[in-house]
Amino acid sequence: LERIQNVALYKQFLAQEEKVKNKMARAGVQNPVTRELFHGTSTDVCANIYKDGFDRSHAGKNATAYGKGVYFAVQSSYSHGFTSPGRNGYRTMFLAKVITGEYCQGDSSMITAPTKPGGFKNELYDSVVNDMGNPEMFVVFKDASVYPDYVLTYS
Repeated sequence: LERIQNVALYKQFLAQEEKVKNKMARAGVQNPVTRELFHGTSTDVCANIYKDGFDRSHAGKNATAYGKGVYFAVQSSYSHGFTSPGRNGYRTMFLAKVITGEYCQGDSSMITAPTKPGGFKNELYDSVVNDMGNPEMFVVFKDASVYPDYVLTYS
């Protein structure tokens, strides 16, 4: 388990988190703003995530069932399925701070979170999920909505 420290990414994340907190307070929404979620990936992209964060332009290599964003899971066992061993035989997974805020049901046609009904003009949901009743997977469409907090390396 290794903690990642990228000041520039963290500042972007904090600014986005503050925006979402204020928006949710205005709307009286009680959802958690941020959650700690897992993201499994191949070891060859880890350095890019350390340096530049999660980039949704690379999204869709594994799945787009709930939209063309970056996927995060509540359970590490789900994210494990998206890891692949590196040359050294080890796998990598990130534990990230993810701004999930207000969410709605995702679908494969989404390239961004949809507009909220009855909200301010052009105000979007913060994320989408696989199941509104029991979300196990969150998809985000804004790169600043995620901070890669820790990387787990395991066999």
